[in-house]
Amino acid sequence: MARVPLLRVDSSGVVTAENEAASALLGPSVGSACCEAVSASSAGGLACRPDCARGLHREGRTSDLARVGIRGEPAQLVCSPLGDEVVVAIVPARAEVPEGALLSPREREIVALIAQGLTNARIGRRLGVSASTVRTHVERLLEKLHARSRAEAVARAHATGQLD
Repeated sequence: MARVPLLRVDSSGVVTAENEAASALLGPSVGSACCEAVSASSAGGLACRPDCARGLHREGRTSDLARVGIRGEPAQLVCSPLGDEVVVAIVPARAEVPEGALLSPREREIVALIAQGLTNARIGRRLGVSASTVRTHVERLLEKLHARSRAEAVARAHATGQLD
């Protein structure tokens, strides 16, 4: 399964890290403004703004820019605040749920809380279970979604329609 292009962006909107998939899609972007690196466009013009990372931190929620064009290809941006940074995932506009990747209701609930930036301990307190139980659910959903990180799991769950 192909890896999801991921960017790590600081609160000022500057790309601080990228994975190989992002580098292959966008070219080197570390040190540049995220909105310039992504160059996402929609029917109404530019899809993202230079100050969006700061806004996501203030709001503490995931942003979903559906039906954008990245380098002329239909895609979807999923921007999630994680700690002091924002993770930007670039996923195909129409991803299907791969065989065996259907999340259980509890796994969908947990990935939604991960998208809000919560730790295993905070998720456990919210759901009334131990952090160890949450860790087990996270490991299973990472495996099901063929994701290497929590951010990639959020992107894949969102792209497949398993994350509201």
